[in-house]
Amino acid sequence: MRFFLQCFGFIALFDSASSLTTPLKQRQIKKVAVIGAGISGLSVAHCLTNSPQLQRAYGRSSEEFSVSIFDSRTSLDTRAGAGVQLNGGLAVLGLINPEVQQAVIAAGLPQVAVRSRTKAWNENNPFDTLFQLDLPAAIMKKGGAITENLIDKNNNLLWTAIMRGALQQAMVDTLPNQDVSFGKELIGIKSNDGGGCLLEFADGSISG
Repeated sequence: MRFFLQCFGFIALFDSASSLTTPLKQRQIKKVAVIGAGISGLSVAHCLTNSPQLQRAYGRSSEEFSVSIFDSRTSLDTRAGAGVQLNGGLAVLGLINPEVQQAVIAAGLPQVAVRSRTKAWNENNPFDTLFQLDLPAAIMKKGGAITENLIDKNNNLLWTAIMRGALQQAMVDTLPNQDVSFGKELIGIKSNDGGGCLLEFADGSISG
């Protein structure tokens, strides 16, 4: 078996070799399981199934293999989690698939400025601005790769604030094949006779 763990996303390659120390067989992987429908897991699923650029680079079509996502939660709760700001991550989503990037932008709030204010404990006093930054102007002034990656072709700033649940929902909605199963707590992984692996879940089900 071969495993891949990154951040909160875990991938089980069903058609992999039977040992962690044995090189992968020459046959191409046809089934992939992603454990966790969080931001990382959904990003991996999009890279595998919804990225024309990556498919061209590696010479693989998303039709050549299937990707299934399993999550221990009972459902995708869009109200859970705090808000996050996306800038470089938003640019990466555009590299995976511009349609995913636009869906996330539509679900968030554009960020155009940063402002820090203070006020004395007296309601009659006005707020004093400690710091204010025009984000588009600052990014344009920086130049180089930062400007290239964070300013799109229409001169819009790629910087948004979005609730974590709303981000996950947008990423689920834009998956070509929404094969996402909830209520699946992974409790074990076993090798099968074909050199791949079987996933065992707490509800007694097996996938592989």
